[in-house]
Amino acid sequence: MQNLIINIGQAAIKSVSNVPLFLTQRILIQRKALLIVTSVMALLSSHSPALGREVHGTHAHGVADLTLAFEKGFLEIELESPAMSFLGFEHEPKNAEQIEIVKRAKETLSSANKVVAITGGDCTSSKAKVDIHGPAGHFDEHETDEHKDHDSDESHGKNHDGAKSHSEVSASYLFSCDDGEKLKSVAITLFNHFPNLENINMNWVTETQQGHSKLTSGSQIIEFK
Repeated sequence: MQNLIINIGQAAIKSVSNVPLFLTQRILIQRKALLIVTSVMALLSSHSPALGREVHGTHAHGVADLTLAFEKGFLEIELESPAMSFLGFEHEPKNAEQIEIVKRAKETLSSANKVVAITGGDCTSSKAKVDIHGPAGHFDEHETDEHKDHDSDESHGKNHDGAKSHSEVSASYLFSCDDGEKLKSVAITLFNHFPNLENINMNWVTETQQGHSKLTSGSQIIEFK
């Protein structure tokens, strides 16, 4: 199975080479294909009793998944996580306080310098995009509590069938680095702002290195040199 995944990944990377894209676009797509292969292999290992402990589901509260790719002066970061890790709930905001929590979280995540601290490379943020998918991202600031449905006190939302529904946070960042050869390290500083976030599963790749790291509040830095 692992050989099959590797062959698919290699074919994807090779096929991109023939696509008429800008160099940076092609590089980022190739690196993402490699990261996907690495991530799938890690996931298979975690589900295999012979290779690692079993993982019960992929919607794990307190956990975020992050990918980082650096090539030719461009650093791209993508983040995905259950909304619980950043908001403390996943249902539709029920009052002004919860609406403010969502707004503050989006504001913090939209500020690249509050998410990432880069040492070396003379890097500047050129793009940041944040989305909250699911019930937690849907609210009307002018709607009062008495106009809302009487939901349960559970932290999850529920769909029309009564089943629990999830909310997810996704974010992407792009940095341009004028002196990329001097890039030394990247620190993910999200733990400083979101106490519900316990760890980040990070896959990263540069022109000369690649790897997988588990980040925590006490270990936030990836060093490249």
